[in-house]
Amino acid sequence: MRSKTMQPEMLTRSLLVLFLVGICSRGYGYYNQVLLHTPQVWMDVIAGRASAPEQYRIGVADAAYWVTEHVGWAGHTLRLSQVFGIFDLVGGWVATWVLYRLLVRSESYRESGAAMRWFASASFLALALYALDWLNWYQKIGTLPTAALVAAMVWMWSAQGGRSARSEVGAAVGILALVAMQSFVRADIAMVLCVGVLVVSVMRVAPELALRRGAAIVTSTLGVLIAGGVQVYLMKVRYPQASYDGVPAFMLAHDFLRPTMWAATLIYLAPLLWTTSVWVRRRELPARMDGAVLVSALAYAVMWICMGRLDEVRVFLPMALATLPLIVKAAMQCVTEAGAGAQA
Repeated sequence: MRSKTMQPEMLTRSLLVLFLVGICSRGYGYYNQVLLHTPQVWMDVIAGRASAPEQYRIGVADAAYWVTEHVGWAGHTLRLSQVFGIFDLVGGWVATWVLYRLLVRSESYRESGAAMRWFASASFLALALYALDWLNWYQKIGTLPTAALVAAMVWMWSAQGGRSARSEVGAAVGILALVAMQSFVRADIAMVLCVGVLVVSVMRVAPELALRRGAAIVTSTLGVLIAGGVQVYLMKVRYPQASYDGVPAFMLAHDFLRPTMWAATLIYLAPLLWTTSVWVRRRELPARMDGAVLVSALAYAVMWICMGRLDEVRVFLPMALATLPLIVKAAMQCVTEAGAGAQA
């Protein structure tokens, strides 16, 4: 039972909102500058004239444009920069709230003492701010909406109590709907997350997902096919004219001899790499959805290193946020084991 002393959850959620307001206000200022000086960056995507791969990421731009055309009051309509700012704030709040909720309801958090809960909440807060503050380097309109969709998918895949046939069907439909939505923003991250679930389901290390093993395998496979199908549709059917304009699809050779880019990558991945080392020493994968998130994050990191600019750390931000519950729980276990060793 928890004591009646002050608990960290409300304070943590309040500070997360304050941090997000500051970060999104900064992003809104950047969007205003883009709208003022180079609005064609967004309008080309909306009109289908942009280069690849931006032309294949139409979800946020098209949704924002629809809002500017149909939402308003007293004769006033929203500007694109305002809608993008709202999307960022809502997306960041959804992502951090959902992921912190996953941490708070975890067994390791619920069974820990007050001091450990404060440590876990402070760690989550610090790591979330660390991940989000890198948006100042290079902000894109799809980053925080993607973070929200990824967090929602992780939530849907996580066990939610009883698994009746009706609840499993509902969970599967919800997951696939989120995959389809995410595929119009960044299909790669939707596909990789489904691959992570497929791997841990086949390996039988995730017995307590929202879906039973067979249903999880089928649903994750369908998710991979949906993400891949949307990407092929955008590339070959809807926007066959979009090209990379001489930019290589694989950037590893381009970035290999640029040490400053590698420094940014390794610094940003440091929490994930530390957590991976913890589980490598234990020679096992984390149980439940944590294992799928770890596999997905490592696969996506490899994809980012091979196909993206290494200094564009915002590419990995949605997955960095998704790994926070896993990282914090690993830190809690290490602290607990160190304390037990000191008392022995």
